[in-house]
Amino acid sequence: MHGAADPSRLLIIRTVVGGATVLRLLGTLDVHTTGRLRQVLTVDRRQDPVRVVLDCRWVGFLDSSDVNALVRLHCAARAASGWVRLVRVQPAVQRVIRLSGLEAVIDCYPTLEQVLHS
Repeated sequence: MHGAADPSRLLIIRTVVGGATVLRLLGTLDVHTTGRLRQVLTVDRRQDPVRVVLDCRWVGFLDSSDVNALVRLHCAARAASGWVRLVRVQPAVQRVIRLSGLEAVIDCYPTLEQVLHS
């Protein structure tokens, strides 16, 4: 049974590409993974500017608790003269982003290359 303490619900792979921190998210973004996601999304203020790309290709679900975590990350990045971008967002997740109004706050791109050249 998958529960709140089960790390298998969300795998996060961190890399740096073109000066941006890229977080590849694999799994479900829901109430069971919010705490872990928030830990990983803590802005590293040593990075100047703060640029974070969330690769959502393998995310099949996003709930409101994680929308809140993304808004907090966006605010922290902006305060550090940076940005947050989402790439390869799947249709079910894109719907939540649209309905929640998150698309007005965080830009979405089809590819990582487009983010890095924007």
